[in-house]
Amino acid sequence: MATKISKERRDIRNIVEHNNFENSLVNIAGKDVNVYQSRKDPIGELRMIADWLTPINFRTIHRDTLSKRTLGTGTWLINSPEFQEWHSKDDGLLVITGIPGAGKTVLSSIVIEYLENLHSKENHNAVVFMYCRHDDTYSVTDFLASLVKQLVEEHHDKPPIFEAVNDIHDDHKKKETYPSEVELLELLQQLFTSLKKVFIILDAFDEASYNVRAHLLAKLLSLQAVILITSRLLELGLSKTLPPDAVHIYIEAQTQNDIQLFVRNEVKANSDILDLIGDDDSCMNKVCTKIEENSKGMMYYQEQAIYSTSVTPI
Repeated sequence: MATKISKERRDIRNIVEHNNFENSLVNIAGKDVNVYQSRKDPIGELRMIADWLTPINFRTIHRDTLSKRTLGTGTWLINSPEFQEWHSKDDGLLVITGIPGAGKTVLSSIVIEYLENLHSKENHNAVVFMYCRHDDTYSVTDFLASLVKQLVEEHHDKPPIFEAVNDIHDDHKKKETYPSEVELLELLQQLFTSLKKVFIILDAFDEASYNVRAHLLAKLLSLQAVILITSRLLELGLSKTLPPDAVHIYIEAQTQNDIQLFVRNEVKANSDILDLIGDDDSCMNKVCTKIEENSKGMMYYQEQAIYSTSVTPI
């Protein structure tokens, strides 16, 4: 009897050590017993699937952008009634528009951080995002694949999500093919059913390829999601495709406090300017006020103005 049990123990050990399937049926003392094992390298398997979906990594852009934020900026948006109403919905569209260089991308990163911090412990909600750049040539398929990638990365511990993505990966790997735009959209719709609420942030929408914008917007609006878009003023044709209940925020009228915080923080951190004005608070205020007045709501101008001030005698 002891020999038989020992053999059965060896059978179990062999399954655990030499197989890669998640469970196996073993006969122990005349009874069939399931031996469960987790995947040998779940993170490696996850990374393989995620990188197969797309090499695009918007999180790198997000981290870099967020590092440029001045503490305290963007709170006007988070605290605004429009944002809070948008956040409370199960679906809906918030469109934030502003002139070039107004700080829309930093605002996007602030919103993403806020949502991730708020929902990080809630595995039933998801936050996904895309950053557009004028020199990128991403297709609608690329953008949709990036959303699937982020969902499986952040929610791989949800069996319905991981298994759905893994199945489509295995199916296409066998055929040496890649999911179509339609397949990716259907997959997203399926994944969304495993989540209570999904937030989608799309930054610099106007910088996406011209032939991609309308098509991408239509695909996103077909999903059950809470969507935020930042952009320059949308073309008339594109703006007409927005749902009638879309909420609009124009940031030029809202960012004066952000400009003041940014300028004064940067000026005080600039050793060249401090060497020029010393402890003269009056001069400090004049420098900051002049930069703020000339910026006309453009963060990019402020950075250039601060640099110019640091290298040009006052």
